[in-house]
Amino acid sequence: MQESNAVIISLHPEHANKILSGEKKLEFRRVWATKPVSTVVIYSTVPVKKFVAIAQVKQTHRGNPTSLWSLAKSIGGGLSRRALYKYFEGKRLGYAIEFSSIRPFNPEINPQSLFKNFHAPQSFTYINKNDLNKIKGCLMKNHEKNWGNVFIVGVHGVGKSSMCESFTKKYSANHKTASQLISEAKIDALSKDTKAVKDIAGNQELLIAAVSKIRASGENLLLDGHCVLINDENILTALPTKVFSDLSISAIIAVHDMPELIQARTMKRDGKSMSTNIINEFQVLELTRAEEISKELGIPFAKIQSFNQVEFESILNEFLHSN
Repeated sequence: MQESNAVIISLHPEHANKILSGEKKLEFRRVWATKPVSTVVIYSTVPVKKFVAIAQVKQTHRGNPTSLWSLAKSIGGGLSRRALYKYFEGKRLGYAIEFSSIRPFNPEINPQSLFKNFHAPQSFTYINKNDLNKIKGCLMKNHEKNWGNVFIVGVHGVGKSSMCESFTKKYSANHKTASQLISEAKIDALSKDTKAVKDIAGNQELLIAAVSKIRASGENLLLDGHCVLINDENILTALPTKVFSDLSISAIIAVHDMPELIQARTMKRDGKSMSTNIINEFQVLELTRAEEISKELGIPFAKIQSFNQVEFESILNEFLHSN
């Protein structure tokens, strides 16, 4: 039997739904796997009795109930303090499994269609690579209907929007820019003249809400935006990883180009542009931050030259069929 670092866990539908909605980012366990686990298949118990999602494990936390409650408040435990303490009653230490890159099955999967003798685990059970691949195979079949949020990042004028639009003409995908979604929610959120952002934290909350609404409708999304923003004091400001976790980003593609070409492009489009030195500084920070976020969330990352449409489409399709 081939070993893997994956488990199936059983969850009451209430808790499974909270994980899928993003309300619950931690799953608490009195007992957890002794081997490192990076992939979790979520089985929703009676009355659903189906696999509902695959999630990556960002981190496994171990601690006493007090420390786990602090974690629940800061990250999102999806339960009350009383419920957490009651669950860990009699246990000195427990576990909190922090998820990232949650991929829902659409439609949900009946385990009996894959495993004739399937029995729902009491808590969790290890699965081998062959069985994990069977489950992932079902996810791949549904990618055209539901492949998540792919984030396309790059500085203003690098050409990422044009590349996304070309992709959506050939494939079933919904392309939105982050600024478009924020502006639709709050018209004065962005400065069109300077690209400066007045309220970075508030705007990200608007963006998260808008993206959640799109995903709730079952639409795929190419989200075109930034990992670094210029604040209203013209300072380059990196966005926290939590923003991208809350956006349920499934992969990141960073688009780059020569600063001189970006400057010429923005000058032609907008009649004004930043200096090549600032564009270069912006781009270096943007690419570095994008790769950092991908590592922290455990999601795929690629960096490509602007307007290399063939490579762009190849990487996108590879990402969509590899999770």
